[in-house]
Amino acid sequence: MTTFLFEGWSSFRPIAAVREQPVSGWLMDMRIPRAERAAPRFSEDAKHMIHGRRQVPPDWMFINQDALNSVDLDGLVRNVDRFDCHTFSSEVARVEREEGRWSPEQRECLNFINAALMMRLRPDEPADPYGPKWVMDGRRSAVPSDFDKQGLRGIEPWALSLKDPELRARFLDVLWVQARSFPAAKGAVEAYIASAIRMEHPREWSSTQKRLERALRLAAGLGKGGAELRKRVLEEIEAMLHRHRGTDLLYLTMRLIRLLLEFKHGDAAQFAYSGLNLPSSPVQTRQPFRFKAANHSVLAEATHSDPIKASDSSSKPPLR
Repeated sequence: MTTFLFEGWSSFRPIAAVREQPVSGWLMDMRIPRAERAAPRFSEDAKHMIHGRRQVPPDWMFINQDALNSVDLDGLVRNVDRFDCHTFSSEVARVEREEGRWSPEQRECLNFINAALMMRLRPDEPADPYGPKWVMDGRRSAVPSDFDKQGLRGIEPWALSLKDPELRARFLDVLWVQARSFPAAKGAVEAYIASAIRMEHPREWSSTQKRLERALRLAAGLGKGGAELRKRVLEEIEAMLHRHRGTDLLYLTMRLIRLLLEFKHGDAAQFAYSGLNLPSSPVQTRQPFRFKAANHSVLAEATHSDPIKASDSSSKPPLR
């Protein structure tokens, strides 16, 4: 049996499949940009793909709204224990391996779905917000530019109809990044907010922060058309800071304050004082000095900032 890998940026070449065990996704030979070399190189999914059957990229002749609806993606992931793309991807890969359950068209849809879910969200890189989940030996997993633009535009109604906000955010965001659909971008911002709120947790904070940051940078990138959405995200960030009031481990608080400062919104000082002055603050009692040294400067900057109206908000290059 022979399947294909990408070589260069556009051409194909055949390779021999090493096993017949089906897996989702594909491997690509690429001239890897420097930014992508930082991707995880030996994830479990990557090892599984390397030892499994290497598949071709999705065939867009078979991927359409009717075929995607027949897969019932919302139903497939309804019973997972975590509502994030990584968990959804694992579940989709699991059910795809069920023999006799799927038609060829549905398998192509599942291949595309899993490839999109596997991508790494990089919210601090608005110009290139998705990277491959892994890179290994000159090959990588999927990124948005691998998907056909016309094919993506044809499935926009399906993406908008997804009930789960995490799923809706991912596929609408991919539509924006690759096919530049303005309605998809607006829908993605709304979905990211809903997904961030569902994931909100004072200790497991990174998923919430990433989705709020992506929503904010995406809305800011829409110009005047995204002004109201940008205001909504900033208001949700403020509301989340009000809910925690410095009682979290302060990683989330610090990151959200940085976004308020960067986008010149609201009164970041009131939240910074909570982080600096609470006697039982985790930053004083449970976190290492390295955390305090790195982030007290951010909190201190916020205490000297002036309240700014949302209408005055603007974006600057991402803080690193």
